[in-house]
Amino acid sequence: MNLRVSVPASAIDCNLGGKLKISNRTGKFSALVAGIAVTALIATGCSSSSEDSASADSTAAATSEETAEASEAAAEDVTISWAHACGLPGCWYHVPMYVAQNFGFFDKYGVNVDIQPFKSGGDIVQAVQTGDIDGGHIGTDPFLVGAPQGLTMKGIYGENKQDWILITRDPEVKTCSDLSGKEIGAQGVGDARWLVLSAILDGCGDGVTIDQVSTIDPNNDYVGVLVSGVLDTEIVHLDELAQVQAQTDDEWRTIAALSDLQQLHYAMHVVSDDTIANNREAVVELTAGLIDATKFMYDPANFDAVVEYLSGQGIIKQEDPALAAAVFQQFLDFGQWEKDTNGLDTSYLQNSINAQVGAGSIAESYDPNGIIDASIWEDANKLVQAS
Repeated sequence: MNLRVSVPASAIDCNLGGKLKISNRTGKFSALVAGIAVTALIATGCSSSSEDSASADSTAAATSEETAEASEAAAEDVTISWAHACGLPGCWYHVPMYVAQNFGFFDKYGVNVDIQPFKSGGDIVQAVQTGDIDGGHIGTDPFLVGAPQGLTMKGIYGENKQDWILITRDPEVKTCSDLSGKEIGAQGVGDARWLVLSAILDGCGDGVTIDQVSTIDPNNDYVGVLVSGVLDTEIVHLDELAQVQAQTDDEWRTIAALSDLQQLHYAMHVVSDDTIANNREAVVELTAGLIDATKFMYDPANFDAVVEYLSGQGIIKQEDPALAAAVFQQFLDFGQWEKDTNGLDTSYLQNSINAQVGAGSIAESYDPNGIIDASIWEDANKLVQAS
């Protein structure tokens, strides 16, 4: 990675005997840069006589070359910390991160990435805001809700489509109109699955509202409550449906799919404004690795290799390769991951913002263009095309 670290002469305190003082948010590489660049910077920034200036001019070329080499050496030690929600084994929408890491796409673009599993997107937003990590991959809603409160981060690459579906094995339920009075697994009021259920019911147009059903929070055991028979109807992801089908003999029917009813944004990679300002090149290279890995995943020639890796490393919940293959194919057919666009369709984002306003989570609507940086993906895609 050709990450350039530029330190102005004003950063050098000449009253401290030429000691270099560098302020860096994370402090990950300030000491290394100071050690390897201090001689050159002192020569150009702390000279106090015409003789010193003449000497500096005569060695400018050599100093420039040494500084460039030193900066490149320092860059090799820079690591971008990137988190994802759901923990491990995790959600399928994070898969490109691990494919990029395992199949060498981050290395291809010269970026070191430390992938960190987090429990929730809210935790990631907090960690990015406080500077504990550089960025991460999260469900869109926590970011949209926090943005009006002064979050200092931008969305750079995402997934527009949501794979949420409402499934049932209840023989009495044929359409949304049959759901009145039924128990439905959907988390607590205001949480993601509750909002999805509300949106699906609104989109069905059958007159049944969220207040007319009994929502049950499965406490993260979304597959278990269906397999055990505790619930017959629930909001699930495509991979959870595949697991339930594999573990039961029941006939599971999809009553409605959110993507068919409303265009609400699903997930995105976010990065702190500070990291963009200081390490933009590394963020572009990380994004290029994600784009390339996503294209790799959509290539049928790589299908078996990806399935073998994911099912064997505890990254996804499906350890059985056959089940993992079935789920992977479902997501590919659905078009879960964006490979030709940045996945930040502003119409989807605006719809999601308005939905949060309707739910009372955001006071008033706002323009999503102010919370994304489309230039990161554009520059990353140029790297991918050039490669």
